[in-house]
Amino acid sequence: MSRYRRLLSWVFAEADIIVGSSKAMALSKTAVIQVTDEYFVMVLKNETSNEYQFRKAKLEIGLQTEDFVEILNAVSLKDKKIVVNGTYMLLNDAEGGGHSH
Repeated sequence: MSRYRRLLSWVFAEADIIVGSSKAMALSKTAVIQVTDEYFVMVLKNETSNEYQFRKAKLEIGLQTEDFVEILNAVSLKDKKIVVNGTYMLLNDAEGGGHSH
């Protein structure tokens, strides 16, 4: 027998291998709307005392994890209010111009 022990056939390991890291702007996948091969977020366009109006903003995406999407054109979203939940519900309303509360 060599100086290395033999692996046991019933033993297994689960591991994540990190091959690199970088800093990037990312959004939760719940905020991102996919329509065919394009990606969007809903951005607050106008707010009054009884109504919120949203518009679709196109995204350029990069890497994705299980929960997040890298946003390559994040500069265009700077200082914008972005809907992070319920985006599909608002999509049709935004196409029509508004969603009242």
